[in-house]
Amino acid sequence: LGEIVVYVDGMNGLMNCPEMVQWLYSLLSNENRVVTKAAIDLLVIFVSYQDLTSSQSSLNGFRSCAFLFKQAIEDYSAKNDQKPWVLILDLLRPSAKVDSEMQTEVMTLINKTLVNFADMDSYYDAVDAIEEVGMDSIIKHHTNKDRNKDLIRELKAYENSVREEYDTVYIDAEDGYAFTCITEFVTHYICIDTYICVYMCVYVMYVRILLCTFNSL
Repeated sequence: LGEIVVYVDGMNGLMNCPEMVQWLYSLLSNENRVVTKAAIDLLVIFVSYQDLTSSQSSLNGFRSCAFLFKQAIEDYSAKNDQKPWVLILDLLRPSAKVDSEMQTEVMTLINKTLVNFADMDSYYDAVDAIEEVGMDSIIKHHTNKDRNKDLIRELKAYENSVREEYDTVYIDAEDGYAFTCITEFVTHYICIDTYICVYMCVYVMYVRILLCTFNSL
């Protein structure tokens, strides 16, 4: 399989075989850590692959390998009555019988998956699922006790990515809520022409921008 994925046709074949991706995910729980490491390496290559040659991918922006991996995780977990991403997070727990080098590769897999999503909904769904199975406690444990700089760097990269994306969403949501309130107020409580309504909304937002600029000086 490792030789197949280095070719475009081989990778496209893997993309069209969700059962194979699910099988690779299942190997993360294999007791033979050589097998586990090989599965991690293949999955890192898979989620990093950009399918630029497929006509389907150009028509469907969600058909990234990262999205297909997320889908495979969810399908496998549903079949086996597990929480999504738990097999990956289990390799990062203090009780896991793996070395810090493999744990670094696991975090690389997580980060590369998140960064290669073609849509933000998949990103937030994945992060929510990862946090639900205990990522926060894992980060705290390794940050306090682990001396592997590469692992700490990958953990920090995850934290920074999540913090940046969720802070952006919070700011956007706040601005969107303010604009919605202004629009509803003008539309429902001041019965005037629609064009005047739009003009007033834009004017209010313009004033807000000026005030924010003035306050930052």
